[in-house]
Amino acid sequence: MTDYLNAVEIDDSDDGIIVEDHPLVPDGIYTMKYTFHETVLFQNKPKVVVHLCIVDDESWAGLELCRYYGVRSFRGRPRRFGGFTAGGISDLTREMRRCFANQNFRRDRISLRRLKGHRIKARICTVTVGGYKIRKPLHESCYYSRVAELIEFVDEEETAWNDQYQVATGSSEGVTR
Repeated sequence: MTDYLNAVEIDDSDDGIIVEDHPLVPDGIYTMKYTFHETVLFQNKPKVVVHLCIVDDESWAGLELCRYYGVRSFRGRPRRFGGFTAGGISDLTREMRRCFANQNFRRDRISLRRLKGHRIKARICTVTVGGYKIRKPLHESCYYSRVAELIEFVDEEETAWNDQYQVATGSSEGVTR
């Protein structure tokens, strides 16, 4: 597991008390952009962690939040930009099909790098209950925000996708998906 998932700040003024810094954003729908993804083992289960950055809200712009997906297996070892095989009706597969307008793709060939350059509407929620098997309410000071789901691309991305297509093909015509 990487260091930034367990990042802690040591406060010297309180005799070495460890203060964890969890981002807490008001619940709602935000426009975000893809930063990167990584494959990790969590509780001995394969997961994909997608890192997204808020871009639309001035007070929260630049804040990075994560979306966690369970997957069937990894292709190779867990790493940044690692390969994976998603389940046929998993959240990851459903959300990618929703974002990419129901395009069919193989579960072992889902490329999250296709999200790069797109603005994505995402629902952010606050986590108020913790624990792995036994769910326990968290103290209010321990609440944190996470990305609950990716909803869709923002309309401007059709233009960005056409620009990428024109550069790649050398064509002056755009295409519609």
